[in-house]
Amino acid sequence: MHAEFFLKAQNEDVGIFRYYHIVVMPTLFKDWSLLIANGRIGQKARQKSLLFTDLNLPIKKIKQILNKRLKA
Repeated sequence: MHAEFFLKAQNEDVGIFRYYHIVVMPTLFKDWSLLIANGRIGQKARQKSLLFTDLNLPIKKIKQILNKRLKA
């Protein structure tokens, strides 16, 4: 299983030009990897990689990220 999400927040009136790329994929050792890349559109992305032993944990982390970004 492999899941990939692309999110874009753009509002020219207030100067918001952000993007998010989130990927969930299995590792060779039957764990789960969560890769998060984000940044300003047109600029280099910041990347963070997290490892989880249970598939429910990266899903929970993605929900936390989305909720935080929706409130920003």
